[in-house]
Amino acid sequence: MEVLSFAAFPGAAFPGAAFPGAAFPGAVFPGAIFPGAVFIRAAFPGAAFPGAAFPGAVFPGAAFPGAVFPGAVFIGAAFPGAVFTGAAFPGAVFTGAAFPGAVFPGAVFTGAAFPGAVFTGAAFPGAVFPGAAFTGAAFPGAVFIGAAFPGAVFPGAVFTGAAFTGAAFPGAAFPGAAFPGAAFTGAAFPGAAFAGAAFAGAAFPGAVFTGAAFPGAVFTGAAFPGAVFPGPAFPGAAFPGATFPGAVFPGAAFTGAAFPGAAFPGAAFTGAAFPGAAFPGAVFTGAAFPGAAFPGAAFPGAVFTGAAFPGAVFPGAAFPGAVFTGAAFPGAAFPGAVFPGAAFPGAAFPGAAFPGAAFPGAAFPGAAFTGASFPGAAFPGAAFPGAVFTGAAFPGAVFTGAAFPGAAFPGAAFPGAAFPGAAFTGAAFPGAAFTGAAFPGAAFPDDAKLTRRIEADEDCKILQDDLNRL
Repeated sequence: MEVLSFAAFPGAAFPGAAFPGAAFPGAVFPGAIFPGAVFIRAAFPGAAFPGAAFPGAVFPGAAFPGAVFPGAVFIGAAFPGAVFTGAAFPGAVFTGAAFPGAVFPGAVFTGAAFPGAVFTGAAFPGAVFPGAAFTGAAFPGAVFIGAAFPGAVFPGAVFTGAAFTGAAFPGAAFPGAAFPGAAFTGAAFPGAAFAGAAFAGAAFPGAVFTGAAFPGAVFTGAAFPGAVFPGPAFPGAAFPGATFPGAVFPGAAFTGAAFPGAAFPGAAFTGAAFPGAAFPGAVFTGAAFPGAAFPGAAFPGAVFTGAAFPGAVFPGAAFPGAVFTGAAFPGAAFPGAVFPGAAFPGAAFPGAAFPGAAFPGAAFPGAAFTGASFPGAAFPGAAFPGAVFTGAAFPGAVFTGAAFPGAAFPGAAFPGAAFPGAAFTGAAFPGAAFTGAAFPGAAFPDDAKLTRRIEADEDCKILQDDLNRL
């Protein structure tokens, strides 16, 4: 084996040269050119290649421990099975290069560029890519254990089946990138941007996306178990069939995002915002939305079993056919929200507000509305079997054709409410007040107490009118 220790090759040219098994410990190649050269299992420990060019060169099984390639150019080069332990590539260019099975433990690629490069099965344990660019690069089956990509750019890159265990992408950008089947276990993406990126079948267990942005991104069938999304933005993003078990979205923004068939078991959306978002058929089992905002959001057929929405706001939201089994909405607000055909079995709305909300054909079996208010709300054809409205207020509400079998309204107030054609079979109104309420065609079987209560209210009104005239 030829050993060229500490040799210097300034401006040298090696067209088509072959270096099988050669060793270049500490050698220096400033501005050297290696067009079509072959370095079979060559060793370059501590070598330096400032400004060197390797167009079309091949490095099968080569080793570059601690080597430095500042500003080097590797256009179309191939590194099958090469090892770059602790190597540094500041400002290097790897246009169209191929790294099948290459290993880059602890390597540093400051400002490096990899347009169109291919990293099939490559491994980057602990590697660092500050400001690197991977335009159109491909990483099928690559492994990035503990790698760091601060400020790196991946426009149009493809990461099929890649693994990013514990990797960090602070401020990285992935416009139009694709991550089919990729895994981001414990990865961190603070301030990263994924405009138009695709994550079909990707997995993000325990990943952290602090301040990340996903405008127009697609997460078909992606999984985010235990992931954390503090303050990221998902404008126009799509999550068809995605799963977010135990994920955390504090202050996240999902403007116009779509979650068809997505699942959020045990997820937390503290202070999150979903303006105009769509959740058709989504499942929120045990999810929590404290202080979340859903202005104009749509939840057709969504399921909220055991979900909690303390202080959440749903202005103008739509819940056609949604199911809220055992859900809790303490202090929530639904101004102008629409719930056609929705079901609220056993749901609780303590102190919730539904000004101007509409519940056509909705069902509230066993629901509890303690202290809730429904000013101007409409309940056409709604059903309240066994519901409890303790201290609830319905000023100006309309219950056309509603049914209240076995419902209880202790201390409830219905000033100016209207119940045309409503049915109150077995309902109880102890201490309720119906000042100015109207019941055209309503039915109150087995409830003479209610009739007397209404008559008493009317007598009080007549008496008050007489007193006012005196």
